[in-house]
Amino acid sequence: MSNIFLSQYFWLYLFKINYKCMNIVVNITSWVGISGGAEHSYAKVRLTDNSDEIYVFAKNLNESFYNIIQEINLEREIDEKEASYLNKKDSCNVWRAGKKTERFNSFEEIKDVVLKTYPNDDIIFTFNDTLQSIDLYVIKRTTENYIKTGKQLKICRFEGFSREFANLTEGSIHDIIKTPIRYQNQDLQPGYWVMGVTEPVLVLRRECVIIETISA
Repeated sequence: MSNIFLSQYFWLYLFKINYKCMNIVVNITSWVGISGGAEHSYAKVRLTDNSDEIYVFAKNLNESFYNIIQEINLEREIDEKEASYLNKKDSCNVWRAGKKTERFNSFEEIKDVVLKTYPNDDIIFTFNDTLQSIDLYVIKRTTENYIKTGKQLKICRFEGFSREFANLTEGSIHDIIKTPIRYQNQDLQPGYWVMGVTEPVLVLRRECVIIETISA
């Protein structure tokens, strides 16, 4: 075994020992609709050394370079019905229930395997190395430290409706926080950010009044 191989293996081993959370890029490719008979998608999981906040990383992803620590071909186990189908499709008899394949039938199937395999990491899904939508294909697991501005607001004539707004009731008082990283530099309606039930929400200026400045 060469010294180069040993050094690379040892370095990767140390990386895995110290591995906690990282930004992961999952790149999906497919020939469906391009090549006749193609019906599956494939995914490569790229473990990166990027430690930026995930939305900062995502905003610059299509125009920037990131270092890949390890690239893994994503796999899943097949059941008996799919094994029979693949044997027929491939004109062979090698597929068995429980065997792993790199073929996926949908994005949701890929996403499900990735989220179960990497339960603590922030993840970006790209298609042919392009991030198509931050809202749809970025998953944030790590907690952002939302910073209070020292001001509060009182809800009045609030028009939003969703489960996330359940704590915003007529007359309720909330601490105003700084704009979350995800929404910085976006063209949004004027308003103030407060915590909803589980995440920050934007309260429009016409839906509240500033009631107090909290002394430090």
